[in-house]
Amino acid sequence: MKILLIEPDEYYHDHFKKYFADLGEVVVCKAGSEGRGLLRTAKPDALVMELLLEDLSGYEILDELNASHGRGQIPVIIYSKIANLEDIEQTLNRGVNGYFVKGRDSFSDVKKLLLAYIN
Repeated sequence: MKILLIEPDEYYHDHFKKYFADLGEVVVCKAGSEGRGLLRTAKPDALVMELLLEDLSGYEILDELNASHGRGQIPVIIYSKIANLEDIEQTLNRGVNGYFVKGRDSFSDVKKLLLAYIN
């Protein structure tokens, strides 16, 4: 299995690699444009991403993903600093499979949901 992680904060790179190691390969992209490029050329089995990216909006990536691969074709889990309920609702309406808030939800929560979609 190939999991694409789009996350600007390097702190999370090692943590996700550790927690997802038994699931397969974790490909890490620090920049949204790099992640978007990988989504254009390869179809990962799942996407985990932060919405707050330095070079583009996570919403842009979600919209492009839905347009190119079809809504719901790739499981998408958001792990973001954004905790505002309106933003979470807007994100869920874009077809993501789960939304977790950094500092509130754990890596194991993300993994449990990911396992539900890949098995």
